[in-house]
Amino acid sequence: MRTRGLLRLLALAAAIALVLLGVRLALGQDLQREQEQGLNVLRQVFAREGQVNLAGVRVTGLPQPRARLVQRIVRAPGHKYHIEFLGKKRVPTRLLISDGVTRWLYDRQGAWAMATQAADAELIARRRAEWVSRVPDAFVVRYFGIRSLLGRRAHVVQLVRRRPPRTYRKYWVDADQWVPLLRQYFGPDGRPLGEERYLEVSFPSGAPPDELFAFEPPRGTRVTREPTPVFRSADVVEVAKRLDFQLAPPQWLPEDFFLQDACLLRFRGHPVAWLRYTDIFSFVSVFERQGTGGGGTRGLPTTPMVVVRERGPLWIVVVGSLPQSLLEQVADSAQP
Repeated sequence: MRTRGLLRLLALAAAIALVLLGVRLALGQDLQREQEQGLNVLRQVFAREGQVNLAGVRVTGLPQPRARLVQRIVRAPGHKYHIEFLGKKRVPTRLLISDGVTRWLYDRQGAWAMATQAADAELIARRRAEWVSRVPDAFVVRYFGIRSLLGRRAHVVQLVRRRPPRTYRKYWVDADQWVPLLRQYFGPDGRPLGEERYLEVSFPSGAPPDELFAFEPPRGTRVTREPTPVFRSADVVEVAKRLDFQLAPPQWLPEDFFLQDACLLRFRGHPVAWLRYTDIFSFVSVFERQGTGGGGTRGLPTTPMVVVRERGPLWIVVVGSLPQSLLEQVADSAQP
């Protein structure tokens, strides 16, 4: 009798174990399917980002008012864009324009403009593919299906870091045009860290005129043109080998920024490291050189788009199209 009862218990335990195993396998398959759905949405975003016609108004930055930007945006195929930074009463104060080859940053108030080389399509595709390939190892990918945003259908994808700090980000991607209508970034406690949100958006059927993506600096504008590197590489280490000082790359960059390239310049006979980062539309350039005992800021324009730091033996200059508080955060993260 006791043996029969024991056998029944064993059979019950085995049945429960098989059920639990089945549930675990099913959950694993569901999570794997969900991850692949989320990754496919991101792949579509990157595949289409250089092909879309778009017009809209976007708010981007951190929760703090000083770190928020309102932008009027027009995009066209070929990674062309015309972005106006809007001040009070939505009056444009700055411009960021690219025809796919040359990128102009223009500060109306400071009467200053900077011309740089736009990231080429091949580099963009390679960097995006590298990032997507790393996502499964770095993030838990969740797909929450289709929701409504701005009256449009949007896929919702969430990425949670696998290792501390377990920050996470959420993308709301237009289901027809594969454009992120909303990108949100959160701390481990769910506190908002930043976002990029379209307030209004449309997708015209025809391309905007090419003239919209051309720029000629107004008379009286002080123009800084991109210097010609003596060496360029996709690897920061290769540039660091050619310096006579220790390079201090920034340890913090806004989400979704990647290294465009690393360059070596010569300034008055001395080497200068130039690291270029971008998220396709916005950009950050970091210049580093050995300190000269003063005068490190001489000749630099006075504008919110330029931040200068002296870090031990280094002069660090950060130039970019982001809010000044973000440029300061980039500069402060570079520690020799």
